[in-house]
Amino acid sequence: MDYIRKQIEQRIDFLSSIGDKTGLISHHQSRFEYILIYILGYLWNKNQRRIDEEDKEYIFQGIIKPTIGGIVSLCRKLDVDKEFFKDGKLNKAIEKYPSLRNELLGHGYSFEDSIESSITAIQSLYESVLSANVPALNSDIDIIHVMSLEGDYYKGINYKSDGNTYLPWNCHKNICTFMTNSIYGSIGLNEYFRLSPFIELFGYGKEIYIFNCIEEKLLGKVKYNRLLETGVLNKEWKELAELNIIEDGIKVKTSNGTILNIYKNNYKKYIDIGIKKKVIDFLIKNKASVCATIWGHGGVGKTATIQSVCDDLANSERKNFDYIIFLSAKDRRYNFYTGSIEQINDSISTFEELIRSTNKVLFNTESVDPQKIIDYQGKILLIIDDFETFAREEKDKIEKFILDLNINHHKIIITTRAANIKLGQEFQTSELTELETSQFLTQVIEDENLGNKIILQRELQKEEIRHKIYEITNGRPLFIFQFAFIVGQKGIKDALNFNIKESSNAINFLYGRIYDYLSPKAKDLFVVLSLLVDGNDLVNVLQKAQYILNLENEIEIFNSAVDELVKLKIIKFADEENRFFEIYSKEIFQIMGDYFQKKDNIFKGNCVSRREQVNKDKTLDIEHSLLLSANSNRIAKNEIEVIENYKQIINRANSPIDVKLSAVLNLSSYLIIDRGKKETALKYLDDYSHLFKDATKGKKNREEYAIYTKMWATYNWANGTKGQKEKAVEILLEYAKGGFNYNNNIDLELAGMLLQYKSILIISEWQDLKERKRYEEVSDNEFKRLRDKQRQVCKEIHDKQGIFLYNAISKKKLNEVSSGARQNVIAGLYSFIDVLIRLTKFDLILEICTYIIYFAPKNFHSQFQHKAEWVKQIKKQKRVKE
Repeated sequence: MDYIRKQIEQRIDFLSSIGDKTGLISHHQSRFEYILIYILGYLWNKNQRRIDEEDKEYIFQGIIKPTIGGIVSLCRKLDVDKEFFKDGKLNKAIEKYPSLRNELLGHGYSFEDSIESSITAIQSLYESVLSANVPALNSDIDIIHVMSLEGDYYKGINYKSDGNTYLPWNCHKNICTFMTNSIYGSIGLNEYFRLSPFIELFGYGKEIYIFNCIEEKLLGKVKYNRLLETGVLNKEWKELAELNIIEDGIKVKTSNGTILNIYKNNYKKYIDIGIKKKVIDFLIKNKASVCATIWGHGGVGKTATIQSVCDDLANSERKNFDYIIFLSAKDRRYNFYTGSIEQINDSISTFEELIRSTNKVLFNTESVDPQKIIDYQGKILLIIDDFETFAREEKDKIEKFILDLNINHHKIIITTRAANIKLGQEFQTSELTELETSQFLTQVIEDENLGNKIILQRELQKEEIRHKIYEITNGRPLFIFQFAFIVGQKGIKDALNFNIKESSNAINFLYGRIYDYLSPKAKDLFVVLSLLVDGNDLVNVLQKAQYILNLENEIEIFNSAVDELVKLKIIKFADEENRFFEIYSKEIFQIMGDYFQKKDNIFKGNCVSRREQVNKDKTLDIEHSLLLSANSNRIAKNEIEVIENYKQIINRANSPIDVKLSAVLNLSSYLIIDRGKKETALKYLDDYSHLFKDATKGKKNREEYAIYTKMWATYNWANGTKGQKEKAVEILLEYAKGGFNYNNNIDLELAGMLLQYKSILIISEWQDLKERKRYEEVSDNEFKRLRDKQRQVCKEIHDKQGIFLYNAISKKKLNEVSSGARQNVIAGLYSFIDVLIRLTKFDLILEICTYIIYFAPKNFHSQFQHKAEWVKQIKKQKRVKE
């Protein structure tokens, strides 16, 4: 018996004496589950370093969010010496408890007539535990809270096995080595075993907590449940954040089996800047592109974000990649502690170094041959950091290498300030808003323990302080970190006197190399743009620059220069017609002006003279101006203002339907992606749907209605509830009343979505009914009635959607339609196969599979081949029976 179990038993005796059966069963349950956690803690600390790699991977994965049955399984794996599971009665009791718990406690309601039998059953299992000859369970065990090491003595509290007494504890370090701030068990003399991080005691034994799960693997953050009282505790354990299976100096294998090369994160504790989830979704869900680019100016968190993504993937419950390899071409860094620029000497700088480093991790060879990487059949995530640092010829080699990779086995993430190549999907990192800057600063101050958080929050309530901090840091995390360390040394009021972003080192680090990336004509355009804007308005008409440079008759040369600036993210188009440009930041505008002043006097004189002739007021229609303003305000304004900006456009009688469509879709995207308000976005999509339905009268504006329908249905389906999934189907059916034009890509997309969604819903209901029948929740007659109804739905899907879409698409080659249409049609046909299985239309299944295998991209073949082989086997068995 130990202190904690004795405490629980005293409570059980009391509840029994007053006849509180409801409380009694909870304490019987908590006593047995405490024993399971106790055994887990004992075995974890004793044996987890002794088990082999395969079992270690299973255990490290299973410990994150274990069920009761999972805890039993973990204990069995960890019981290397069969201390617990060799005893027959104890073994059976531990094995039986999870199923008993589910039967008696886990489902439905427990009324008084069932409580006594539940208590009796659990008590019987507990008595089997008591009868076992296991010293670590049935000896008199003191619980020791080791609090500190002072000189030669460990000090703490000894909670005696009688359940009532606690006293000071001292142990010389020569007797035993302990981890401080940990819980141990003590048997007899000088025999200790650790129970942390699975059991915690506070308040001189009045607060007892047992392990529930690991809530955040990267922090080692454990959630505990309180015993004897209702309560939850969260505590971080560094040892749980560092659970690695193997490490050889070059790479490390994490708890979910992912292998990473060893590199140093450039953050202590990651603070999200808003794109991390999108990047993870691309890596896990996207099947259209091997590569993605994370673009952003220096200091906005590109590298930290992708490193945090790597950490999340390496420590998630599911292994998504066999290897994650992070390689950086970064040749200098900005030291936010000192504000200086430091050179980096161990980065890669050539394509050969990239391949050699990758081969070293994958195959333990320093080969410069990329073929083994290309042919690798597992799953690799390769990150190439600071891509712009490579020379042009090296970039070309890397680009060719990426194009040779297989989307089923490879994913590439490139981070860059200068996106001068376009490979795959693009993610843009932006500076933080004024509010986000304050929140980020508060988090840094707290994480780095740089000052009094309460005092800082009080100062940040002042609008002028918040605005000044935003001006100093420009919303860049790099500068916010630097500002935080200045606050730690000087205090916030003195820190406001240091204009970080305008220091020579800061400007050099962020923008010093931009001009070097450009061709001669692009350099001329770069400097001339500074004549057309000012620090308060970075937008103007692009053709004015063409006139100033006297390139009106050399359109190709001018457009080539514009393309360079756009690709390098120096400017962006500010309207759909590409008439207006916008410079990305005030700092770039400042550098443009500096370089203009370095030009010769003749060039400057001609440019200024021609500028005076054309730099009049901008011309832009009201609707497009409003839409441009609304889109720009997504970053600069608060949520209420952004919503009102879009609603103004949508509700204007003069707004053309295409502008209204952009406004509604952009508003929905803003609410879902930027604000995380899915329900609000769906409400607006519902409210404005009539605008696009009505616009189709007379067959006009059908395409806008189709685009709206696609977004409306997609967001409803993605939101996840059964009702919203059904609504997605209703939305598509409403559109389908006008008939699908199978020669139109957007209609093909919608037809594929409708077939997929309807098929998924009915198959889900089919499986649910099967489970209900299995557990005798429906009678035979009711089952037959419902199954007949479901079979009729399957027939309707075949008759009204599936066969029409298949007949239409089978007359085409899939490469003749857009990628979106192709993706949705294939997804729809794949889901449709499950419906055809229920209708026993095996010949049609084989026909569909044959079509896909002949005309779809290779990455779709295997799933259809599996379906076809399965159907052929069924037909073969049927012929044998006949």
